[in-house]
Amino acid sequence: VPYSENIHLPEVDGELRERFGIVHDTPFLLPEDRRRALLQALQDAVKEGEPPECPITRETLFEGETWKITPDVVGIFEEEPQHPGRFHAFFYNGHALREWFSSSGCRNPLTRETIDEANWCQLSRPEEGAKDKDGILKTKDLEDQESRPLMDDDDDD
Repeated sequence: VPYSENIHLPEVDGELRERFGIVHDTPFLLPEDRRRALLQALQDAVKEGEPPECPITRETLFEGETWKITPDVVGIFEEEPQHPGRFHAFFYNGHALREWFSSSGCRNPLTRETIDEANWCQLSRPEEGAKDKDGILKTKDLEDQESRPLMDDDDDD
């Protein structure tokens, strides 16, 4: 049984905040099973000694020494086919993921599975004043993302 299933939810939230530096509000609004999956993925990474990196950009998303989250990290959750009701967490650079969605639809870049609204979450805010390659403030992306949906409605036209 994974460690995260053996502890109470306040302890899960406490470890996410204290050990991994996740303080943005939205992860704590996730259903319990997604928060446990988030903690489990991070605990597994610690055991392996490798901080998660974005599969799109290959950048490290958690500081190697402290295991604190870096700015603009998004989590995607997928149900494990062999264990219904259990989820696996994937980590992405938020800006890179939003660019992926704009060209490839709302799908997990690794599995190509469609992402349900309940199965993604902004885990950390973009750096204040950070700009994308076109000079647009990344915080605009976050404001759009927090109001849902993950992709702009104009893409459906």
